[in-house]
Amino acid sequence: HQDPRIRARIHEFMSGLFLDIMQENLVPKIDKTAFTDQELEAFYQAHKENYRIEPLYTVDMIKTAEKSSADQALLQIRTGLSDFRTAAKTYSIDAASKNKGGSIGTRALSKFAKDWQPVISGLETEKLSGPHQIKGHFYLFELKKKTKAVQYSFEEKKPYVRNDLLYVKYKQAWEETYSRLREKYDVAVNEDNLSGFIRKRT
Repeated sequence: HQDPRIRARIHEFMSGLFLDIMQENLVPKIDKTAFTDQELEAFYQAHKENYRIEPLYTVDMIKTAEKSSADQALLQIRTGLSDFRTAAKTYSIDAASKNKGGSIGTRALSKFAKDWQPVISGLETEKLSGPHQIKGHFYLFELKKKTKAVQYSFEEKKPYVRNDLLYVKYKQAWEETYSRLREKYDVAVNEDNLSGFIRKRT
């Protein structure tokens, strides 16, 4: 018991055992088949973005420290003296992408660097764009491909909506239960000690 790691495992086991035995007494079982279509559709409308596939952008990039280098790369590509792939290897200072011909992959707009997002969102397919000055560097971008967004309808995602609503209702019920128990038994959480404990475990 002197070793905090052992105490943590004992407490973890006890809390799991407590929940296994007491769960239905603390939070009664929620029957997801009892959710009405109106409840489900209201949840879907409130969380519509969760049932949508965002457009995916496939982008190539050249990053330079000086505008003159970006201008030179741009001129080489536009006059046909070099293609984007070769220019990226010659001019780009981005180690991760230059040896891939400037490719920075395919992803949703929100997964690109925040400072790049306004530029990338306005790119046209197969059209070179730039130089764009972003945080002291200069960029050329080329959008190779962009997929269309897909918004799934309520009917298409109804089983998933039902499960998501069930999860939210259980989460709310447990939060209310823990709040009631903390108040009833005058339990206070020392946030500093808790944060320190979590840091040690991770």
